[in-house]
Amino acid sequence: MTDDLVKRLRNDWTPIYGGCVGTMFDAADRIEQLEKGFRDILTLEDPMLMQMIAKACLTGAIDDDGKYCFVPDAALGEKKDG
Repeated sequence: MTDDLVKRLRNDWTPIYGGCVGTMFDAADRIEQLEKGFRDILTLEDPMLMQMIAKACLTGAIDDDGKYCFVPDAALGEKKDG
């Protein structure tokens, strides 16, 4: 279903939308990044790696090669208990 959504975001536009085209392509790219993150998390058993991938996906910290970048807890804007 999501693959269909990505295809529609990339292909089902007309020139009438003007500036929205770039946003649609950005949305499709972001969906693909998130899907990759979920697939990668499902293959792991290490909770620390799962958390690292989840944080990278949440913040969009994925480079052009699809590699996850380190995201410190402070970047999430969450306060730690303790």
